[in-house]
Amino acid sequence: MPVPRIPGDVQGSPVRLAVVPSAAVERLPDPALCDCLDATDPDLLVVTEGTAAARLRTTVPVPVRSLAGDFETGPTVDPLVDATVVTASDRDDLAALDAGATGDGPVAILADHLALDVDPASLSADLTGLDGYATALDPTIRERAVHLTPAAPPDYHRRWEAPDGDDVLTVVGCGPPDDEPATVTTVALAPDGTTTDTLHARTLGLRSVDAVGAKTARRLRHGGISDRAALADADPSTVAAIDGIDAGRADRIVTHARANRDGEVVVHDAGAVSVPSGPLFVDVETDGLRPTAVWLICVLDRTRDDPLVSFRVTDPDRPGEAVAAFAAWLTANAPDRPIVAYNGDRFDVPVLTRHVREHAPDHLQAWSDRSTADPLRWVREGAVVLPGRTNELDRVAAAIGYDGPEEPVDGAVAARRYRRWAAGGPAPDVDRFERYCEADTRKLATVHDAVRAAVDDATRVAGEQGKLTDFHHD
Repeated sequence: MPVPRIPGDVQGSPVRLAVVPSAAVERLPDPALCDCLDATDPDLLVVTEGTAAARLRTTVPVPVRSLAGDFETGPTVDPLVDATVVTASDRDDLAALDAGATGDGPVAILADHLALDVDPASLSADLTGLDGYATALDPTIRERAVHLTPAAPPDYHRRWEAPDGDDVLTVVGCGPPDDEPATVTTVALAPDGTTTDTLHARTLGLRSVDAVGAKTARRLRHGGISDRAALADADPSTVAAIDGIDAGRADRIVTHARANRDGEVVVHDAGAVSVPSGPLFVDVETDGLRPTAVWLICVLDRTRDDPLVSFRVTDPDRPGEAVAAFAAWLTANAPDRPIVAYNGDRFDVPVLTRHVREHAPDHLQAWSDRSTADPLRWVREGAVVLPGRTNELDRVAAAIGYDGPEEPVDGAVAARRYRRWAAGGPAPDVDRFERYCEADTRKLATVHDAVRAAVDDATRVAGEQGKLTDFHHD
């Protein structure tokens, strides 16, 4: 998922880096590594160990750098089209970096010298190694560079004051999350800042196909199907002939591979999908996965000239403020409109129900009587297959063709910002999180429209086939 951008002034197309941990290289066969390259479209790959770099250099057609130093001596400086990327394996490399070699534009420095010391109780973290790191760098480079560290997860982004107090260093994490060591992080130096995103090994190659785990992927490869393209082209009966894959699973995985290839929703059972008409698309931001506060609610109402309606908590001492306003607005302005929420059955709807009961009990009955829909419900029931490497909203919407606004943060970042505010810290940039929330409602609407179109097509085809059958019977 994308995380907050750091202000920058890179011009033109984004410069993209893929930071690949050795665990990912060890686990991925060559087709999956090529799929990683296709998914991330990097200008440069950086790996954490020299042996991994050696393998990648024989597999991928883009430059590969190693934080282990590999056979390079001194810092590696890559003057890409719109930015300069520096890879440094030790402090001597940092000290040897010539400011003149980095050009006049933005600079990204990737080095394994910084680490996080996290205090879960206070929701704070110290950056260890900063003094030596900052001291080794030329001061003229320090402040204008983005400092990337694989020792921090990709949702880490913070500005730190240099030890001498002369400038501020922007530090961005590009390492895998603690619980997913085989995660590839992409870093994009974009015209309006730096963003990161993640791609786990299980979303690459054959494993990106629904119902294909590690064992099934091995069976497919042994059966001569090495990548998603070959799987999409295969006949389900051919896949079912592979030892360990039955006909039902074969049909399922071939269908999903084709959905990914074509960027289309596949409908297995149109009668099981009740796509609502004229719905409200809803997304919420909370203070965590077991929320005590729903602090931002966005509603996309496409019948309005200004389609976005949002409800905010303006004071953390009033955590029910947004829910109370939302419930009252629904009752007054959209009493009979259905709600659509992505993963709403398992998160948004039960969370809102609990908080409406607590903070707006007068509207609980009206809320409980309201019709709701969740595209993932139809996926879980086997009625539809959505395209995308995973069923995450971002990936499904992108596969379908969403090209609307983006705001590169995520729910985890939103939750942390609110918790810090509630604990007495600075208020979050609510406008920014509202843009993120609005983008999710628009992505949800894109998915909803694609499902509706696919169901309508499936229903029409079934009707035509029924008429043809009736004709032959006559």
